[in-house]
Amino acid sequence: MKRHLLFSTFALFFAVAFFAQPVIVSSIVPRYTQGVSGTNNKRMPFVFWAHVSGLTPLSIYRYYTAIDSFGAPAGSNGAGNSYFVNASSGVLKRTNGNSLVSVTGYDSLSTDAIGDYAGWFMAESSGNIRFVPGKKVYPMIVTNNGLGGTATTNRIRLTLDTVWVNDFGTTSNSPTQCSAIYDSTVEVPKSFVFLYDNVAGTNRPVSGAIVEDDGLSLQAVTQISNTYKTNADSMQLHWCTIIPNALATGIELVEYRSFGAGTVLSTLTDADGVWCNLVNTVNVSSGQPGFYLNSLCSPTMGIVSASVNSAEFKLYPMPVQNNLIVENGSKNNFSVVLFDITGREMEKRSHQNGKIIMDIEKYNSGNYFLKIIDEKTGEVITKKVIKE
Repeated sequence: MKRHLLFSTFALFFAVAFFAQPVIVSSIVPRYTQGVSGTNNKRMPFVFWAHVSGLTPLSIYRYYTAIDSFGAPAGSNGAGNSYFVNASSGVLKRTNGNSLVSVTGYDSLSTDAIGDYAGWFMAESSGNIRFVPGKKVYPMIVTNNGLGGTATTNRIRLTLDTVWVNDFGTTSNSPTQCSAIYDSTVEVPKSFVFLYDNVAGTNRPVSGAIVEDDGLSLQAVTQISNTYKTNADSMQLHWCTIIPNALATGIELVEYRSFGAGTVLSTLTDADGVWCNLVNTVNVSSGQPGFYLNSLCSPTMGIVSASVNSAEFKLYPMPVQNNLIVENGSKNNFSVVLFDITGREMEKRSHQNGKIIMDIEKYNSGNYFLKIIDEKTGEVITKKVIKE
């Protein structure tokens, strides 16, 4: 009797494991993407974060990312082109044809000991009928069986994350049009940025992007928006995305997240959606030429770090006229990098005794940003510097 019970238990376990379907545990998916049905030479990369559970533990899956429309058949593999963000190698790739057979059409992801995978995914719209402006779509992740197979095994659909298709246009408050927005940052290349229409960063972001230079040049890809290629692609510490022309509150929060764990690195806020130099993000009408946000001159910058206690670092005096002093209470070796508000590196220093004195008298008055790197832990924080 015990033998039969034991056999039944194992049979049930393996049956459940075999028939378990992958599910989305959590996700951060922007609400808008660029698209148009027909010839589309204005494409913009679409980025999102997803935590998938229910895969086979400690397995390597082939996968690609796509975008599908609501009401599509169960066997639909979506449309659009996939970008591959390889968490292990740090390499980014783009494909012209999604495929689990051709080596150029897929990449690999590795699950952990409980069959989970969390990471960044990217795609772009094509000229498919799914991408009619005003239409609702959603991202999906297509995988094989995790055993080297070439057949589609899983279609992991993020149907709870509705994405609205917009195309570039110059009509303010249009529900089907969008405008390009680009900026510079002090965060490292291959970090990611999300734009929110509220200061608290609640609900889903409006749009997102990867911080360049991500190592993937799109200059020769005719289908990519010229605005992206001119203002972000392969440009160090720059990014470019879209915002809808109908956005009553504008962009109030710019949030940066890390490449590896997706944790928040820093935030910039502006409560009325009108940023420095009267850059207005409310119900815009710039279309594809777009506009420069210049968020680094924001009067508020918040820093979030998972493992670095910013109280360990003292930065004084503030405001500063000549010597800026940085002290590290932990006594770990550390280095600092000073950036201006355009993200241009001004000066880099390092020390081993827990203190750095940086003479910044030669720089013009205004706002700067100091990135502090703990050389023992590798962790980074960023602080605002006001030069008088």
